[in-house]
Amino acid sequence: MPKTKKKITIPSPHRTLILIAIVGVAIGYLFGGILIPQSQTNQQSVTETNTPLTETQLEEILEEEKSSGDNTEQLTLVENVSVDDDSSQGELNAPVTIIEFSDYQCPFCKRFYEESHQTIMDDYVATGKVRYVYRDFPLDSHPQALSAATAANCAGEQDHYWEMHNMLLDNQDEWSFNPSANQIFQNYASELNLNTEDFSKCLSDNQQVQEISNDQNDGIAATVEQTPTVFINGRKIVGAQPLTTYIAIIEGELLKVDQ
Repeated sequence: MPKTKKKITIPSPHRTLILIAIVGVAIGYLFGGILIPQSQTNQQSVTETNTPLTETQLEEILEEEKSSGDNTEQLTLVENVSVDDDSSQGELNAPVTIIEFSDYQCPFCKRFYEESHQTIMDDYVATGKVRYVYRDFPLDSHPQALSAATAANCAGEQDHYWEMHNMLLDNQDEWSFNPSANQIFQNYASELNLNTEDFSKCLSDNQQVQEISNDQNDGIAATVEQTPTVFINGRKIVGAQPLTTYIAIIEGELLKVDQ
């Protein structure tokens, strides 16, 4: 007998938001994504982006299970995306792993942080359902992105990675394209009560550059071409998509675990 396809049940309060999002995503698709002009990316293929998923893609995510047998997945599945030893939050053995390749200076990465990140943290990471990993992918078109990634990793040496991560994104407008960005990062370290001497030394001698380069290389191996790129159990989502898109994919992955 053919398999009966089951619809993914999205818990309240997200269900209504997802239905609204289908219409919103469709409208966004009609008018096209917001892309950074090539002149601003030094003609690179690696860019920041916010191209929305199509209505059809979102409907497939909501209605189909990967195990249904006859469904062609709309989202690319990338196997064995490396988490390396990067900073993470949540249970190591959580059923869902989210890996974000991101750039602290990217406006769409900030949008993802503001619109989706905290809800994912509160509803899924804090409840043991998701492990969240952040990996650096600074773009050459952003002059302070590498320094910002370095600052976060230097704070991580003093067990304050996520506090610096949040501070950098919360205050992106303050340091972005600012030639004195490193001094601003020093001020953040002071606000976080870090050992500022050790932080300054880490920031100036580029101790973390190789770690950041490893992140970039792993991102390229995982077909990352734009920021932000988020993998949910290997499902590749490019751009700052609506929160409901991430929720739908997470819930779909959790449903597979429960079968």
